[in-house]
Order: sequence, then structure tokens, then C-alpha cells
Amino acid sequence: MKIGDQTLIVTNEHGSWAVLLIPMVTGIVSTKLISVEIIPLFFLVFFSFMLYKPAEILYHEWQNRRRKSQKYQSAFASFLVYGIFAAGFFVYEFLFLQKYLLLAFAAGALIVFILSVNIKSSGKFAYLREFLGVFILTSTTPLAVYCLANQITDQAITLWILNILFFFSGTCYVNFLIERLSDAKGKNLNRGLISSKNIHFIYHLALSLFLVSFVVVFPHQYFKVLAFFPMIIHSFMIYFSGRVITDFKRVGLTLLGYSLFFALFISIK
Repeated sequence: MKIGDQTLIVTNEHGSWAVLLIPMVTGIVSTKLISVEIIPLFFLVFFSFMLYKPAEILYHEWQNRRRKSQKYQSAFASFLVYGIFAAGFFVYEFLFLQKYLLLAFAAGALIVFILSVNIKSSGKFAYLREFLGVFILTSTTPLAVYCLANQITDQAITLWILNILFFFSGTCYVNFLIERLSDAKGKNLNRGLISSKNIHFIYHLALSLFLVSFVVVFPHQYFKVLAFFPMIIHSFMIYFSGRVITDFKRVGLTLLGYSLFFALFISIK
């Protein structure tokens, strides 16, 4: 989409939409409250998310003193358009609906943004950047609960943690596939202290142990554990199979399917 001579910037990380919206849906379902007030919240989340990419470009272009570049101009126009809408919905939620805790969410998002733009997308801190992204995107769970129920419940925090664990699982999986494909092509990635292969295995083993402990402590919550099963089983099968996957569009669709399965089972009481 264009505004004047500038093309608005849209994130090319399509998987991020699932990480943003599915936790929000699980939060909404957990409240058992249906209200039109969720509509302005949705648009607040949407435009706030759209702000990230142009803000990141602006930061790096400014830092590299390329303030007259076309990239900078497009990012500035995009930031202005998305920012106006995000600010409008924020004012509505904050002043008219008196959702004052939104300031804490906004401050948290700003802190995560500052940290993430200063971490390289590859190297030893790459997974920290990935985790921060999952952490802030899945915060739509407690955000939705707060805006509908006017409080952040223990259940909302539990759902948030489970969403973080699930979607970070997908992050580890994709990075593992990229590393395996690169190895098969004889390319050397800029890796951290631990390979993506080892991180993938260790994370899913730890996640499996956590879920066993979770269902022992909360046996009536077994549906929430079942929500992880397809993703965990698939992750271990790919790990031990040694297959090199090249069709990442299919990977994305598979992860989307597992995400929908997760959303369904995580919402069952």
C-alpha cells in the first residue's frame, strides 16, 4: 500500500501473525466474555505490531546516518501512519475505558524493542532476540484478559507462559531446520555457543519434562499438556530422522496447523 510517494512497510515475518493472534484468542476464550470492546483492542495490537518493522529500520538507518535514504523515508511514513492509528486506539483504551495498566504493557514493549534492535539476528545472542520476540508477542494473552475482565488473573499468566513455551518451540524448530539445510549445502552459519541442533533437542527435552511435571501437579489440566503433543512429537521425529527440509512454505503451514491445535486444546477447561 502507498501513501503519497512512499510505500508502507509490512513485516515479512508471516509466522509472527500466529504468535501474535493465537495467544490473544486463548486469552479471550479464557475470560468467557464476549464484548465489542475487543475490537479496538484488536486494532491497537495490530497497529502496534505493524510499528515494529519501520521502527527497527528507522533506528538502524539513523544509527548509520542514512537519514536521507529511500528506506528511511518509507520507514518514517509507515511509522507515522501506523503510529497515528495505534495512538488513537491507545487513547481510547486508556482514557475512555480507563485501562491504565496498558502503560505497563507499552513500557514493556518499548524495553523489549530497545533490547532486540541491539541484538544481532545471528550469533551467540540470536536466541535471546528470538525469545524476546515471542515473549512480547504472546503478551496479548494477559492483555486480552485485562481489557475484558479488568484484571490479570493467575490463569492469564499460566496461559501466557504456556503460549511462550509453545511458540518458542516453533522458533527452535525453524532455526534447527535452517541450520541443517545450511550444513547440507556446505554453508557456515554465524552460530552461537551452542548449535541450533543441540538447542532444539535440549529445549524439547526440557519442555517434555516440564509438561510431565505440570500434569502431575495439575492432573485436571491434562488438555493443556495434550495441546503440545503434535509439536513435540514432530520435533523429535524430524530431529532423529536426519531429513533435510527445503520447503519452508510447507513448514509454515504445518506450524500453523499445530498452532490451531494448540489453541483449541489449551482453551479446554
